[in-house]
Amino acid sequence: MPYPAKTNARTILQAAIEYLEQYGEEALSMRELASRLGLTPRALYRYYPDRAALEATIAEEGFRRLHADLVVAVGKRVGKDALRVSAVAYLTFAQAHPTWYALLMRFHVQSPGLLEAGHQVWTFVVGLAEDVVGVESAASAAVAFWAFLHGFTQLERAAILSEQKPRSGFQVGLEAFLSGFTTLSSNPSL
Repeated sequence: MPYPAKTNARTILQAAIEYLEQYGEEALSMRELASRLGLTPRALYRYYPDRAALEATIAEEGFRRLHADLVVAVGKRVGKDALRVSAVAYLTFAQAHPTWYALLMRFHVQSPGLLEAGHQVWTFVVGLAEDVVGVESAASAAVAFWAFLHGFTQLERAAILSEQKPRSGFQVGLEAFLSGFTTLSSNPSL
């Protein structure tokens, strides 16, 4: 098959994201994706040299989308309120796109675009933490915050939460974290 004019990296990427979210990461194949787009597998390799490169681009797009969601959620908020709404936005992204989120969190090819997109999310969250705990503790606080969010996401994904293990634990944990950050800001040596 020739390369149709409609074929471009963006079209392939969007189709790959949709396929990933519908069928899962294990099912993602260049051959199946090409078939869905009405192309030969060879046509995809013109834009993505292998599956790993495509996955890296999917992850890059995921980080960009997550960053955009965080920025919109935070808006002009600062301090604990900014962290609170960013936590909800992070969890919302992970819930809405569980397979995509899982791809973001596993090891993958470190392309320059992927590194930059991941760094953009990281620096945004560190900046939010810095407003609460100060420069000295911001990176450590951001890691703790991320670990809490990722852990809760994994509990939800594993369907562990129930009436006896309520989802309201998210709010309790979040408020405990934010209170702890206040303590940390007054004593950065902790």
